[in-house]
Amino acid sequence: MAVMTRKRRRMMEETAESPITILPKEVMIEILSRVDSSNTLQLRCVCNLWNSLVLDPQFAKNHIKKSCTEITVLLVKVWKYIKIFKSTFHHPELLRNAAARWDKLTNAAARWDNLGDREKNRMMKEVAKLDSLFEIAWYAKGRFRTLREDMQILEDRLKCLKIFLKIYRKSATSSSS
Repeated sequence: MAVMTRKRRRMMEETAESPITILPKEVMIEILSRVDSSNTLQLRCVCNLWNSLVLDPQFAKNHIKKSCTEITVLLVKVWKYIKIFKSTFHHPELLRNAAARWDKLTNAAARWDNLGDREKNRMMKEVAKLDSLFEIAWYAKGRFRTLREDMQILEDRLKCLKIFLKIYRKSATSSSS
């Protein structure tokens, strides 16, 4: 077991106090406000100083403003995807009887050599329609995945903001009593 000297103890005490003496509270709040963390509970768990800074009204104001901006950006992005889906699937002529057309094409493909040029051209047009339907479905699948991910991020951000507001409101009412 090592014996702690006065000099070493003094250095440790100075180091422990240094954040308070070096940086003003407002600067520390501004720095914490810029940390990319949607979950303020993570910041509160670092140390007592950070916990008190996270519960400060200025930090709360900064955090709520930043969260609202991020949530608005996500909502605009999600709304854009929803509008794209509406316009993409507003083509009933492409979706109508796709299965019946596919059956016709597979039956006709079996007797391809016996078909005339006119029938072959009609079949090629049907294949093009089905191909465009497939492309729309493929495009939509990717957009749905992106939309689902963005919606999950949006939901997580809203939950974190709700938790933060509950904690802040609780600390504000307990400190005013």
